[in-house]
Amino acid sequence: FQAQYASAQNYIMAAATVVAMPTMVLFLIFQRQLVESIKTSGFK
Repeated sequence: FQAQYASAQNYIMAAATVVAMPTMVLFLIFQRQLVESIKTSGFK
């Protein structure tokens, strides 16, 4: 079973990276706003 699908692992990792990229980019763009909102909500 493993030998049959062993060559697909690199495609799976590439697809996972491509799928995760938009989330990572949005996090990097809005990181400052997220941290500030967490800080202000913690001071209640």
